[in-house]
Amino acid sequence: MFKRIMVPLDGSALAEQVLPAVTELARAFGSEVAVVGICGAEDRDENEACVLYTGRKGDDIRGMLSGSKATVKTIVIPGSAAEQILSYARTEAVGLIFLCSHGRSGIMRWSLGSTVDKVLRKAETALIIVRAMEPPSAGHLFSRILVPLDGSESSVAVLPQVAEAACRLNSQVLLMRVIEPGVRIRTIGGLDYVPFRERDAAAARTEMMRYLDNQADELSRAAAMVSCEVRQGDAAREILALADERGCTLIAMSSHGHSRIRRWSMGSVTSKIVQASSQSIWLVPSFFKE
Repeated sequence: MFKRIMVPLDGSALAEQVLPAVTELARAFGSEVAVVGICGAEDRDENEACVLYTGRKGDDIRGMLSGSKATVKTIVIPGSAAEQILSYARTEAVGLIFLCSHGRSGIMRWSLGSTVDKVLRKAETALIIVRAMEPPSAGHLFSRILVPLDGSESSVAVLPQVAEAACRLNSQVLLMRVIEPGVRIRTIGGLDYVPFRERDAAAARTEMMRYLDNQADELSRAAAMVSCEVRQGDAAREILALADERGCTLIAMSSHGHSRIRRWSMGSVTSKIVQASSQSIWLVPSFFKE
């Protein structure tokens, strides 16, 4: 799953905050790391600066991975940043793209901040969006991973990657489900909100905990340290609250979950989490194939 990792950089110091997590994962899996510079400037000097910068970052990562089986290559591509990131990932069978959430235009004229939004909408590859911070975070990105599930088949698409990473990196994994306080149903008069009865909520809690325990058993076979929690309330709000309470470093989700009756939609919830979370985000398309 982590055979090929792609790292697009825009020449900014903030965007380079992905590098510790990239090297941690690549060292554990002996990955091929592609450091990608996208040089769209018409000015010859700026393009030369882009090429030099990309090569220098590749050398830095090689040094960080010294002694491991991981390899590094550098690629410089002309064109639109988002389009070239998506195209390269598709044609080179990239398994994971690392992006920074708040890159600032540095040597290159494109900014990762706006490019992330475009890549998110069209990516067919798993993404890790690292939250840029000043000063940079000193913790390990994979130390404590929160995985929200909604009970649908598509929402568990993230679990194989999480299990594999957690096994190699000794991560703690927290699985969660959220009971929303009611459901919205379409009626003749429009859209009505029907609250859960307390008895129904209790039954849902029991069912959801049983479901999480079954998923935890599967993860535990991969030697991951797993715990489970069921919360009640607004799905996005409860996910964000639990991530903060437990000091989670990463929230891992399917990017195209499918809701059922009385279950929240991973599509809309994922979007809210990406926008509002202070944690880094790991997104795996529900249709992702290795």
